Amino acid sequence: MTILGLDVGDKKTGVALSDESGIIAFPLDTLTSSSDNITEIRDLIDKYNVREIVVGMPYTLSGNIGAQANRVEEFIKKLNEAINLPVIKIDERFTTQEAKRITSEHKIKSKKKMIGKWTDDALAASIILQSYLDYSR
Repeated sequence: MTILGLDVGDKKTGVALSDESGIIAFPLDTLTSSSDNITEIRDLIDKYNVREIVVGMPYTLSGNIGAQANRVEEFIKKLNEAINLPVIKIDERFTTQEAKRITSEHKIKSKKKMIGKWTDDALAASIILQSYLDYSR
């Protein structure tokens, strides 16, 4: 079963995908955050035969729901209205920092901070998704 992972931000949305066995997550794409995201995500769901979606929730350091988490909740609400798949929320604190650390340590960034569409946002989405896959086993 293929699972889609999302790291929803104000400007960009990182997208990751699992392998069909649900063991490994990998960065897939980076979308510009807009109302068109739902259509793009629906296209990805169809293209990759996705059966579940994992969305990172940006809780505050104390674990509360802040302004950004409220925006993600609104996005999830729109997503649920447009698709008929389970949407799982997972704590995403520090995933963007971890993604930046990984790309920096392995020097896989270009001058534009990306290779193809594997930006820090897409890598963060894959970290979120991998956490979920590891926890689900």
